[in-house]
Amino acid sequence: MKSCLMLIVAAVTMVAGATHKDGKTIIRNRIATPHSGVAELAYDDPAGWHFDMSAADDGGRDAVTVRITSPTNALPPRFGVFFRVPGAGVQNVWTSDCGKSGFHLWPQLWWGYDSTYRSQLAKETPIAVGFNSPEVSPVALACSEALEDLVFGLYADDRTCEIVGRCEFFTKPTAARKTYSASVLLDRRGCGFAETVRACSKWVAERNGFRTADVPEAAFDPLYSTWYACWQDVNAAPLEREAKLAAELGMKTMILDDGWQKVESASFYSATGD
Repeated sequence: MKSCLMLIVAAVTMVAGATHKDGKTIIRNRIATPHSGVAELAYDDPAGWHFDMSAADDGGRDAVTVRITSPTNALPPRFGVFFRVPGAGVQNVWTSDCGKSGFHLWPQLWWGYDSTYRSQLAKETPIAVGFNSPEVSPVALACSEALEDLVFGLYADDRTCEIVGRCEFFTKPTAARKTYSASVLLDRRGCGFAETVRACSKWVAERNGFRTADVPEAAFDPLYSTWYACWQDVNAAPLEREAKLAAELGMKTMILDDGWQKVESASFYSATGD
């Protein structure tokens, strides 16, 4: 029993930093940030790449930038940027993938992370916002890397009651290059939840030169869909009467929806083929 306890203590000590879930990444650099204490840069084998990390104030927030360079065209190594800040006031975490796990504040257990969030181009947004019941955001994280695959999140360290901010780059195969840079934003201003989400989204868009797509006025017109009222019981006469009423209410479009197409209509989606 004594030897088992010694092994557990040793294991906890080995991964006491904000390392990734495999416990293999070595913290190579720590720098002080204007508002959030210390940011950590972690990676295993640099594979000939040179790493540089800097921190700057960004409107009362911390922006940590990592630049890596290689003398030859090469595959960039996996690396991560981590923060640790007090966890007081954080009850939940919002990401654009909240349907995956609700708004749970998942723990960073001593053996790894309990849930993983990923973003890549049109698949999710590299933003994680911690918030509470009064709709205040004590901490939020955003990353300028919105194109490559990114592992990120905010987690609760069950040992220290701190919030761990996590951004890990190049966890999947990518193209060779000579240079790469990315910035991670940590917002501890304590603004409202909605304001923080908007500010993080704006920051990511500006860092990448993204422009919001133009939305035509017609996109705001009300629509009438038959599905919710009629399901598969669709008949011309009643729909024509309803279309007239809908037009009087300002609707210009009717969506005729009688469900997935199949031979019989007695059953629901379970009877639908590809």
